[in-house]
Amino acid sequence: MARGDLLPSESRSFADKTTGAHVRQVTNRPSIHHHPFYYIPCFDDNMEFLFFVSHRTGRPEIFAEIRSRGELLQMSEVENLGEWSVHPSHDGMYVYFVAGTRACRLSTQSLELEVLADFGDV
Repeated sequence: MARGDLLPSESRSFADKTTGAHVRQVTNRPSIHHHPFYYIPCFDDNMEFLFFVSHRTGRPEIFAEIRSRGELLQMSEVENLGEWSVHPSHDGMYVYFVAGTRACRLSTQSLELEVLADFGDV
């Protein structure tokens, strides 16, 4: 898998057996998937993307569900992703994160990676 790969929807909905609450499961791949840090929103303000971290490639990478189509987009392909550092911008144009000693942002439109700061061998 690589940055820019588009995967079909894995979403499914069901009622919780105990509470009857409606549950929507976004992924079904047998690996770790999680939203950004617990107080970081996983959506941009327009709710075009649902951002999450997936280990389906063998290491943590940033993915997004494209809400209008349900497809999953692999957004990153980066070594040493700080998986709890992922922070989508409110306007949905960028995803900010750290990778090793680099502070980065990724364009959600072009998937271009920009290194904002590099602290080298700290």
